[in-house]
Amino acid sequence: MTYTEDDGHPGVNVYNPAQAQGPLLSAHRLTLTTPGTDVVGVRRLLRHLKFCRLVAEVQPLEKGWRLEVDGPGAVLSLQKKYGLQLAAFLSAVPLLETWTLEAEVRGARGAHVLRLSAEDPLVSPFRSGQGYVRPEVRTLAESFVSEAWTPDLAMAPRHVGAKGTCVPDFVFHHKKSGTAVALELFHAWHSGALLRRLRELRERPDPLLLLGVERGLARDVAFHESLEATGQVVLFHAFPSARKVLGLLGACAAGLKRKRRERSRSAGAPRARGRSVG
Repeated sequence: MTYTEDDGHPGVNVYNPAQAQGPLLSAHRLTLTTPGTDVVGVRRLLRHLKFCRLVAEVQPLEKGWRLEVDGPGAVLSLQKKYGLQLAAFLSAVPLLETWTLEAEVRGARGAHVLRLSAEDPLVSPFRSGQGYVRPEVRTLAESFVSEAWTPDLAMAPRHVGAKGTCVPDFVFHHKKSGTAVALELFHAWHSGALLRRLRELRERPDPLLLLGVERGLARDVAFHESLEATGQVVLFHAFPSARKVLGLLGACAAGLKRKRRERSRSAGAPRARGRSVG
């Protein structure tokens, strides 16, 4: 049962979203599609996504975007906490002009699909602005003091791997060279997303994408070897410190500089003349 504003029900804008949020507590996967060109709305939604500490697989469409998010049913050990965050994210979805949402829900009575769209009477409590910034994110940005790097909190998708797209939590711009280095954070409930990201980086290395991984997740045997091989990782308990991020950015800049020198030497070296054999 749903109400519309015409019914005059005083709690309509609270009741309807709550009805939709309930099933998400046991969802295995959520797929959100926005076929429009509402770039501002998409960026605002991505900021809410990160505020809820969610990681999405973002796929650009011919006209619009598709976001796929693992549901709490896929992270059983943290189902309640993750489910609440996914439900909170739903509150921001109606900010988009046009959208459709599908969630695979599995419960005691079997599996079914929850379908919602912009045609449903859902109203977001967030009327304006660019979305919230988590206090720890703002703290890191404010405590980040560097003569070489400038932090940027703008939410924008970037390519990763051969065909993937991710949404970094931070982008750091090198003041001298203009190089942009992204940092994407993975918390304890992001095991599936981290596995996909590591696979993409193995297929196509990306020295300009750094990974922040919560220590509880890094201790998992499935990740330990891959994280060591990547060499682009900062570990954290609750949130990475500015000091650790600066250290990783320094190592990243040194590695890029070393590769440029190697390419320069290779380009300047004289070509060896071939000799016939026989």
